[in-house]
Amino acid sequence: MASRTVRESILDSATRAFVAQPAVNVSVAKIAEDAHVAVGSVYHHFGDKQALQLAVTARLMDLLLDGYLGPALDSDDPLPDRLLAHCTAYAAFAEEHPAEFLLMTSTTYPPVDTAAAEEGPGRVLGRVSAHLQRLMALVSDAQDQGIIRAGDPGRLVILVWSALYGICHLHGRYPAVVPATAGRSALQDLAEQIARDAMMLDHAA
Repeated sequence: MASRTVRESILDSATRAFVAQPAVNVSVAKIAEDAHVAVGSVYHHFGDKQALQLAVTARLMDLLLDGYLGPALDSDDPLPDRLLAHCTAYAAFAEEHPAEFLLMTSTTYPPVDTAAAEEGPGRVLGRVSAHLQRLMALVSDAQDQGIIRAGDPGRLVILVWSALYGICHLHGRYPAVVPATAGRSALQDLAEQIARDAMMLDHAA
């Protein structure tokens, strides 16, 4: 089995394992068995169980950024629509991948050395930071166009990002708090409303 195939097979197995149960209950031996590789291969590619969990989290973050948030911002729609779609895409990911979202938001990121940063927490946090920087630039552009209220773009982005994190995490723990409705879900409606209330000028609502 090629090295990349082995690695991907391990990640597939590990993702299923970490999503299905608390990390403390995850067995590296069972991950290796399900991936049809030797236990030594898991340690060779990932070092230890914590590093493997971080690799799974990085993979899920890639799915969120590349499969949901990025496409919303990359569309040809007007800028305000793209910013609002970004928020509903965040909620959609949390609804479509609830266990994965909770794993991502419960993973801790310990300090790492430079060598570990590329594959571990440094890469995850780096991608998130780059995404937030892009959002700040778009918010600044929207302010110049009179779409978004005045204020520090960074503060506005963190305000909305934190609120999205909060409502999606709450929904994951207690789904009935934000029940689904006909058509677009109530969670996605709430995500858009948060963005409008936090950033948009009244005439843009």
